[in-house]
Amino acid sequence: MRLRPRRISSWEEIQLEDLFAAFRKAKADCFFERSAYVAEQFALYENNLFENLQVLLDRLRTGEVCAVLADAQRNPGVFAKGVTLRPRGSATGDRVQLEAIQTALRSGDPVEAERLVQAALAEEEGTPPAHAFFSDADRAFERLKAGFEIVPEFRLVGDFDVDMHVVSGLWINCIGHHFDAKLSRHAFGSRVRRYAADRAAGQKVGAYQYEAVGTFEPYFQPYRRWRDEGIKAIDDALKGDDSVVALTLDFTSYYHSIDPDFMRDERFKLAIGLELNDWEANFTGDFIQAIKQWGTSAAAVIGVRDLAAPKIGGIPIGLSAVRIITNVLLCEMDRAIVDALHPIYYGRYVDDVFLVIKDSGRIKSAEQLWVYISNCLPNMFKIGSEDVEVCLPGEYQGGTKLRLKPEKQRIFFLKGQAGRDLLSNIAHQVRTLSSERRLMPLVDEMDETASARALAAAASA
Repeated sequence: MRLRPRRISSWEEIQLEDLFAAFRKAKADCFFERSAYVAEQFALYENNLFENLQVLLDRLRTGEVCAVLADAQRNPGVFAKGVTLRPRGSATGDRVQLEAIQTALRSGDPVEAERLVQAALAEEEGTPPAHAFFSDADRAFERLKAGFEIVPEFRLVGDFDVDMHVVSGLWINCIGHHFDAKLSRHAFGSRVRRYAADRAAGQKVGAYQYEAVGTFEPYFQPYRRWRDEGIKAIDDALKGDDSVVALTLDFTSYYHSIDPDFMRDERFKLAIGLELNDWEANFTGDFIQAIKQWGTSAAAVIGVRDLAAPKIGGIPIGLSAVRIITNVLLCEMDRAIVDALHPIYYGRYVDDVFLVIKDSGRIKSAEQLWVYISNCLPNMFKIGSEDVEVCLPGEYQGGTKLRLKPEKQRIFFLKGQAGRDLLSNIAHQVRTLSSERRLMPLVDEMDETASARALAAAASA
């Protein structure tokens, strides 16, 4: 069977081979998605693969798209995210200490978390901090509980039947990859697999790899490029005697803050330069409506007080098409930042931003830096007392409410050799603060054991 991409204009043109290609992509995507637990579902579905795909095809051709998507939805699943620490008894540790401990716990670094806990307890007791480490997780946990109340955090993820994943794959194969093609080179994460662009033929973006196993590039290559290209840009600037300001940012509850209606807004499609035919627009609209229905269910589960955007609920983690939606939402933000700030480096890995600009010497603090950025982009960033709200251009944002986490912002003012000496620390901060990498192992740090980090902590004490 030859799998071939083509432009579709009606459901009658969809063939069984198209659903097979979508199933093949969806199966691989779900295998590598740590928040999707559907291996058994795919195995059972595959026992009668052609019969199941034929039933799905018949329903799609007879106009039951919305019914298929509704039938394939389940209640949102719950996925462990992390913990929040609250002082127990007296005020153990300040806000910065608490955030540092939480960051260490979320990044899988129990040694650093234990060091910070002991420092906070010692500060409260007025004694020098002791460097004692527990390899036993239970004893380390008891030590943590001695000083803090531990509040678990969870995230909601999508829990769908295989049909939903197949339709998601079909949407990407037919339509979604066109959205991805509109992203700039500054967007690194969740990019679909493409062939190299034929520059001689005037091709700016390589053709979508319709026959590839899996939709997206393996995470470790673009993630490493995103991080390392930023570090190299800083190093090159410092070698050239330029002073720089490096800034890392992350959005608050990004997935749960998005109103996906922008995907069917003509203003958005016009802004990114994408034109869809009637079938593509209708399919996209039906698919987005199904995602909005999931968001309504998620809002009821989460509780409005926990949402960045009340009553939205957001979009589900674990569905391949959602990765394109979350990425393309910030397409115009990428362009605006590059055009207005003329950065030395700008890179975005989904909702993690790495920005490097020249330091004029007039910016003395984080507050002044945000004043400068908001002056350059007056309609995009609104500085509040507790966070920074991001207002996307084009008036297609709808109910989306994006905020930047103050505790996840790191700003480095760098100059000369002293600045270059901090580059390894910046690389660590970028990795630690990145929300995307917490769902995946990083190849070049897989051999970094707890014992090695303990020895390193002791040596630097």
